[in-house]
Amino acid sequence: MIDLIFPVGMANYDPTEKSGSSNPGGGMPTKLLSVMQVLSKRYIVNLIERFEDQKNDIVIIEPLTPRLTDQDMEAWLTQLETCQSKKILFCSEMEVGRWAPHTLRRILEAVDVVTANTKYQEELIYMLSGGTCQPMRLCDPIDESLFRPMPEKKLRVFSAGRVSADKNSEFLVDVFKAVKRSWGELVEVAYFGAANIWGHETPEALEIQRALMACVDFYEGGVSRNYLASLFGESLVYVGKTKHDVYSSTHVEVLASGCISVGGGHPMYCERPGISGLETVDAFVGAIEGLLEAPQNTLAEKTQQSRDYVLKNCGFAAFLNQFQAVTEALI
Repeated sequence: MIDLIFPVGMANYDPTEKSGSSNPGGGMPTKLLSVMQVLSKRYIVNLIERFEDQKNDIVIIEPLTPRLTDQDMEAWLTQLETCQSKKILFCSEMEVGRWAPHTLRRILEAVDVVTANTKYQEELIYMLSGGTCQPMRLCDPIDESLFRPMPEKKLRVFSAGRVSADKNSEFLVDVFKAVKRSWGELVEVAYFGAANIWGHETPEALEIQRALMACVDFYEGGVSRNYLASLFGESLVYVGKTKHDVYSSTHVEVLASGCISVGGGHPMYCERPGISGLETVDAFVGAIEGLLEAPQNTLAEKTQQSRDYVLKNCGFAAFLNQFQAVTEALI
């Protein structure tokens, strides 16, 4: 058995219903859903959010838990330090970057293994630790049986996720407008996501959302997970220029769905298949047009590269293999 310290409230997410203020999806809830689904293939998992409920020899700790559950940090640190189980710090967001240096040092000294889900995050943790912590790889698992390519792809250029300035959503408006000017009705542009997907939004995000809705052919706000998977599976080109994410499950889900990624200079994009390192609207549009004009066999190769990357690095089987390596390091 394994204890998983995670914000338990996230388990209330219902993937069969539309996402929204009463059913916040994306990010942490879908991560918990996938982690519980895949770990239960081999282990009995005890989901808790406080150390006093911990009772097994191995405990996996989501670093966001104390903040998202309003726990006193000093008390949480003391419980972490006195916990006698083998401890895995399961990093996926960049919570470690928010901690004061002395807090980070205490946590890293108290746990047995630290994991990271991208090379980018590994390097950040190594740097923040002053070179004392070399994380092991443990992905946020992606359900490759749910997110998969459809037999026929639509000529669709799209993006997805929460609408916000941190995600550079306003940049996508200019990209979509330029694609429509060049291709008109030959290409569908679409956006799947909303400003209030976590139950709150800013006036700035709502303004960007209105601009997106006005410039795309197809817009969906909060959707169920199954429907989102079908939308990804039938789409061809994904566009993203986030400056916020560390891992972006959405980006990995579109790769699992056989979409070709066209992304900005974020290191996350650069270590994954697709076109990356782009900064200007013209550069994005040029890359997209190159794909739309490419031979069918070239597109098939690129969609397969996206899918193969997830199967090797981020799918359920990959997660279990990585997790086995992590547990072996505890011995």
